[in-house]
Amino acid sequence: MDHRYQLQKKTINCHVCGGKKSLKLYIDTATGLPLDETVGRCQRENKCGYHLKPREYFAQHPDSRPAFTPNIAPIAPEKCPVDLPGSILTPTLSNYARNSFVKALLPLYPAERIEKVVGDYLIGTTAAGLAEEAPDNLPAVFWFINAAGAIRAGQVKIFNEACKTVALQMGEHTLKAYWMHRVIKRQCKAKGEPLPEWYADYEAGEKVTCLYGAHLLKKYAGKPVAVVEAPKSAIIGALEYPGMVWVATTSLSYLTRERCRVLAGRRVHLFPDTGILNPRTGKTCWDLWSERAGELADLAEFHVERVLEDNTTPEQKEQGYDLADYILDRRRAQAGAVGIKSEELDRFTGSTAFPQFGGLILAHFLSKSGEWIEPLYDAEGMPATYGPQVQHLEAFSGKTFRQSAIDGAPCLIHQCN
Repeated sequence: MDHRYQLQKKTINCHVCGGKKSLKLYIDTATGLPLDETVGRCQRENKCGYHLKPREYFAQHPDSRPAFTPNIAPIAPEKCPVDLPGSILTPTLSNYARNSFVKALLPLYPAERIEKVVGDYLIGTTAAGLAEEAPDNLPAVFWFINAAGAIRAGQVKIFNEACKTVALQMGEHTLKAYWMHRVIKRQCKAKGEPLPEWYADYEAGEKVTCLYGAHLLKKYAGKPVAVVEAPKSAIIGALEYPGMVWVATTSLSYLTRERCRVLAGRRVHLFPDTGILNPRTGKTCWDLWSERAGELADLAEFHVERVLEDNTTPEQKEQGYDLADYILDRRRAQAGAVGIKSEELDRFTGSTAFPQFGGLILAHFLSKSGEWIEPLYDAEGMPATYGPQVQHLEAFSGKTFRQSAIDGAPCLIHQCN
């Protein structure tokens, strides 16, 4: 009977956690009215998690259950989702010298690597007319393009020099992100022009219906897949660990079967954000995605990684520390590390291969100061990049690998006395 009741798009303040505009109520499609002010779902899934379904409400209030009335009205055909036209994406593929996200990445990664990832994900730049933007620090656009190449949405964000999202003040509301269709609406209003013909149908439909980066799954069909929550984390993951194709859900609750169908048959590594224990369910983000991975096990080979769960402080968990934070903090710490020169090494004593961890090879050098220097290489003899296999080796061996260099060549190294 629950199909008669649907979550409405409008949000109200949550009566459980006090979250502003976070609770969606179930409406009775027969009357168009909310079933009850308590029957709904809070969108703050990790910090609140409140969700009272109609069937649960009726179990508690049996006298409120309406009498059965057959639906004899003709069922309207389901509308196909409206995609965004490519004409609004193409103009954004420029102005990278003023793109706030690209500018924040340049001190941390080589320009050619950033250029490749920006090209893969079609990251855009826009002058959205937001109060927080500046002529030399424009918002970045993260385009959601599904596996068929259709443009589903454009998420707009501004970043500061530390690569942190700048909060956007929109009247009484504070937002972390804006959307390109809203930018189009603002621009049309400012110019006194009518909205595009597609706008009304697009505005009325569901928008973020695919994983961010889904259009790259076919291009990189041979790579394992990494799934994070935020597009920013996907981009930084792609920069740091190019051996995987990185996609994002945009929300903890968006790891759904419908969105994950494009991952069928793939090896998938899940990197949920950290988060405090949910006060209602007692579960963390890791717990929730672990449960979801079990539900989706028939689709793909899912592995829920614990790198954040095991390497963050309670304070970081309280702040919702994510993989981008973890990677960038490590990279900044390693940037100041002094590299090793070959003349500091006394002798090579051998190497150890780890076929169970993707064929990683650990070389053993004794330095002239008596310290062990152990660079890590992949199965092809190239310097290894930090990723799930290295994490598993760290857990197995008890060794910690940091980003360093030998004679200026970047590599992961374990050092010990």
